[in-house]
Amino acid sequence: LAMVMAYTCWRGRHFDLALLGLTTLLGVDLIDTVGKLVVARARPPLTFRVPGVSASGLSFPSGHAIQSAAVYGVIAVIAWRTEPRIRPLVAGSLAAVMIVAVAAARVYLGVHWISDVLAGALFGVLWLAVVLTGDATLRNHRVRRKATAQLHPRAL
Repeated sequence: LAMVMAYTCWRGRHFDLALLGLTTLLGVDLIDTVGKLVVARARPPLTFRVPGVSASGLSFPSGHAIQSAAVYGVIAVIAWRTEPRIRPLVAGSLAAVMIVAVAAARVYLGVHWISDVLAGALFGVLWLAVVLTGDATLRNHRVRRKATAQLHPRAL
């Protein structure tokens, strides 16, 4: 995500999209930390894990699932907005494949229960929806303000 944000700032001067990515990252970390503290669920037993895989800390919600859902989702949105050749369906489909792959890997490795991963993905998608709703609200406000300024220059 950092590379995508840097590219959008450098190439297209889309600082608002970089802020969208940063907000997504900060929220994901907060959700993960608070969720783990509130639920305090232990990880599956070591007998469920693939040999050689280690994981520490609490299990619910899956931080990887939260991060993948929100980060791949926001990357898809940024790609769709900055590159006209990228279709929303393609960007969304690629993001969905990555999210499912990360979730499946966490369960396969035995470091999370299925409910941890499903909840994490849901939290990530919900946070992405909140961030995108806020972004859309700000963009609509800017458009309205600009239109008002053009119609009534002295009103502002």
